[in-house]
Amino acid sequence: MPKLGIEKRVALASAVTGVLALLACPAAVAQPANDGEAVWAAMRTSLLPMRAPVSQEAQWTVRSTFSAFSANDAVPALEATGDWQHYSPTSGRNSGLQQGHFELTASRSGWELAAIVRSDILVSASRGAVDAVHAYRQKLTLPEGSDVPVDTRQINLTMGGLRVARTWAFEPAPRQTLQFTGALTALSVQDVQLWNVGGRVGYTNADGYKLNSTFQRQDSRKQFYGYGSDHPTGYGYTADLGVMWTPTETSFINVSAVDLFSRVNVDGVATQRAKASSSTKTTDAEGYVEYQPLISGRYSSERVDLSLDPMLGISGGMRVDWLGRGTLVGARFEHIANINIPSIWAVLPLAAGFGLQLEAETRFHTFGIGLNHRYGSLMLRTSSLSINQSEALGVQAAVNIPF
Repeated sequence: MPKLGIEKRVALASAVTGVLALLACPAAVAQPANDGEAVWAAMRTSLLPMRAPVSQEAQWTVRSTFSAFSANDAVPALEATGDWQHYSPTSGRNSGLQQGHFELTASRSGWELAAIVRSDILVSASRGAVDAVHAYRQKLTLPEGSDVPVDTRQINLTMGGLRVARTWAFEPAPRQTLQFTGALTALSVQDVQLWNVGGRVGYTNADGYKLNSTFQRQDSRKQFYGYGSDHPTGYGYTADLGVMWTPTETSFINVSAVDLFSRVNVDGVATQRAKASSSTKTTDAEGYVEYQPLISGRYSSERVDLSLDPMLGISGGMRVDWLGRGTLVGARFEHIANINIPSIWAVLPLAAGFGLQLEAETRFHTFGIGLNHRYGSLMLRTSSLSINQSEALGVQAAVNIPF
C-alpha cells in the first residue's frame, strides 16, 4: 500500500476551511451590532471544510486561515510511514485522511475573494491490504492458510487557486433568517498521484507468500522510462454551496457541500498499468520478505481527468443559559468518500470576548480544544494524550483583521 506521508503534506498545507459554531461571548451579547462578525469568525472549527456564510458587514475584513489534519484507521498518524508497531485496524475498510489548507480572504457586504493552497490525501484499503503491509513492516508472516483480498485506492492532490464567494440574505440584518452561499474556485493543479491496486495475497508455511495483483499508478512527479512530461501541471474548478438557517435568535442550522461540483485535468502524467505475481519464501538480510514479483504491463503518458470527492456537512447549535449566558452547544455530521464523522461541540464564553471551544468526534475519536475571538482563533485536536500514539492529529488557526 502506498505510504501516507505526513511531514511533507503538513508542511505544504494550510487553512482552516469551513467551521461551524456560533460564538456568543459576553461582548457579543452586549453589542448586538457586532454579532455578525463574532458569529462568522466562530464558525471556523469544523474538521472538514464547510461553506459558511460570508459576513454582511459593510467594512472589509481580511482573514488568514491555516489547518492541517491527519488521521489513519490502522496506525497512529505519525507512524504511517514507520514500522506500524502500534497496529489497530478496523474490521472492514481502513481509511486514511490528510488535509492541509491555507487561505487568505477579503470579505465585505456578502462578497468574498480568496487565494488558497490545499493539499489532500485520501486512502481507502481493505483489511487484507493493511494486514499485509503490517506483516511486511513488522517482519511477520500472515496467519497459516491466509488468502485475503488486497484492494487499495489512494489520491494525492496539491492545488492552488482563486475563489469568489457570495452570500444572499433573505431577511435584513441582523436577523438574516435564511442565507444562501455559493462559491466558485479556479484551480491550478501542481501535483497529482493516483494508485489503484487489486488482487490477493496468501501465505502457507509450505509455500510461503503468493501474490497476484493488478495495479495502476499515475504520478506527475515522475517519469517512467521516458514516459510522462517533466512535472506537468493542470487546471480545474470546484463549486461549493451552503445554506444557513437561523430559526430563532439563539439557534442555527447550516448545511454545506464543498467540492460539490468539480473537475481536475492534468496532461502528460506518467502512467503505469501492470500485473504482478510472486511466489516466495525468501527474506533479505534485514528480515523483510523479498516478493520479487514478475511484472507485465505498459508505461504511457496520459491525461488525468477526475472529480473531487465532495465534503458534505450539517451543523446545528443553540445558545443555552444553564452553562453561563452566551454558551453555545451543538452537533455536527461530516462526510467524505466512505468516511462519516459525527461530533458534538460547545463554545463557552470567557472574559474579554474570548470563547473556549470544545469538541469531540466519534470517527477517529479525537478531542479538540481551542480559543476563539473576534480577531482570531486556535484549535488543537488529538485522539490520545500521547501524541506518538494518536491516530489523528490536527491544528487550526485564523487571524481576522477588520478595517
